Amino acid sequence: MIQHKDLYLRMSKISERYAKLKVIFDNFCQLATDQLTNVNCTVKGVAFFPRLERNYFDVSFVGETVRFSFSIAENELPSLQGVVKCNPIGKDEKPMDMMIGEFSFNHHADTAFRTSDGDPLGINYEWGAGYVVLHFLSDALNKMTKPLNTTNS
Repeated sequence: MIQHKDLYLRMSKISERYAKLKVIFDNFCQLATDQLTNVNCTVKGVAFFPRLERNYFDVSFVGETVRFSFSIAENELPSLQGVVKCNPIGKDEKPMDMMIGEFSFNHHADTAFRTSDGDPLGINYEWGAGYVVLHFLSDALNKMTKPLNTTNS
């Protein structure tokens, strides 16, 4: 059994790290919103519905909605990292069982995605945040839409 003092120290460190990672997630939502709803953005029709107090935000595009949900997990170091899971939302406005994908980020907002230069893609600036959201929207559309039957009877 863990000692009283050690338990409080561990839990306070977890709380502090969670708060820092949550700020990054909240900023990710705002930065992606700024990038993809800007009048100069070439992709039109992306709508954001933040519920950050509940650790998620929904994004709608061409009739489909995807939820980006925040949690934390311990990595191999071990230290805490932010984890974002992406699930489609059904027509009943409830998350579907299918998972589109997930990604993690560290306390610097770096993800495992890479730029064309090979650097980690950060979600702490508009372009990076917008790219990650569009990546998962594209994956969602690929998984959720059915091919059009073009054969004639």
